[in-house]
Amino acid sequence: MSKGSLQDYKGAIEDYCKAIEINPQDAYAYRNRGFAKISLKDYKGAIQDYDKAIEINPKLEVAYFSRGMLKTTLQDFQSAIHDFTKAIEINPKNVEHIVIGAQQRDSFKISKVRFRISIKQSRLILNSVVYIVIGG
Repeated sequence: MSKGSLQDYKGAIEDYCKAIEINPQDAYAYRNRGFAKISLKDYKGAIQDYDKAIEINPKLEVAYFSRGMLKTTLQDFQSAIHDFTKAIEINPKNVEHIVIGAQQRDSFKISKVRFRISIKQSRLILNSVVYIVIGG
């Protein structure tokens, strides 16, 4: 059982720092440390960790999703939409998880989500339209 699941977030951050020291290219360690930092309300540090995770692995959809969720908390909705859209582009099959996660936030709700996926000349084209309504 991890320290994070035991709600020992300071201990979890220490463990992720050690993991990063051993392997500075471990994008998941940065993402997980960012998640632990959110629990301690270190939002700036969490954003920095998510940014680093994405820098290391630009295809790490969970880092975009996590950063997007944090940005909704910070009411940075335009940036959150960008992160959710990027996560969907990386893995369109996880759209439901992204929408459900976003709807659970008190700071906003998604009133309408429409996705159209088509394959043309062996390329996946993803068009997404996300309408955000600030929850009240």
